[in-house]
Amino acid sequence: MAEFGYSGSAKGKGKVYLLKEVKYKIGCSGNLDIRLRDIRSGGHPYAEIVVKIRAHKQSGTKLAVQEMMKRKLDFQKITPDDKTHWFINPREKTDETIIAVFRQVVYQHNKQFKEKGKDNVFLLKEVTYSIGCSRDPVRRLREIQMGGHPGAVIMETFEADEMNGAETVAQNRVEVKLGMTRIAPATDWFENPRGATDAQIVEEVRMAVIDHNHGRNN
Repeated sequence: MAEFGYSGSAKGKGKVYLLKEVKYKIGCSGNLDIRLRDIRSGGHPYAEIVVKIRAHKQSGTKLAVQEMMKRKLDFQKITPDDKTHWFINPREKTDETIIAVFRQVVYQHNKQFKEKGKDNVFLLKEVTYSIGCSRDPVRRLREIQMGGHPGAVIMETFEADEMNGAETVAQNRVEVKLGMTRIAPATDWFENPRGATDAQIVEEVRMAVIDHNHGRNN
């Protein structure tokens, strides 16, 4: 959605920005296939399993993993009172590091119990992107973070001669070229079901803005 900033209009020179937000969910389930379907149908259609491990005490292990992720990796809940166990990764730790900590906690917790459990503790990951425009992307990012996307970060910004039009062209381009889909009809947030790389997304947005600057809108 275009930002109506300092002049009260999104028309004119400014910047098109590309944001990315990565969220993780730490949970447990006796039937992970059903649980994953529930999570996807409940508003996270492209959540993917990063790692799952059989836990001897699933609920206790889940809580132990959550606490260690917060202490060791600075994971933060989406909101302090969040009950859905979705976390952001503000220090941008790699998946390899996150998985290593996850495995270590589960294995150590399992050692405390002789009887083997039948349920899984799991880590899910969901990645979304936003394409918008602003004369001050950094200020706009702070507004977006405070408005419900605390894990959003700026990937790239691009100079646009007419930022509102360039934003629209960039949004349309990633839908057509990369198969990205809007999370909802009236939103700037996209999911990436075809698994385009970050580099591909950046390039398509960059070319869209360049084309629009030169009057080429295809």
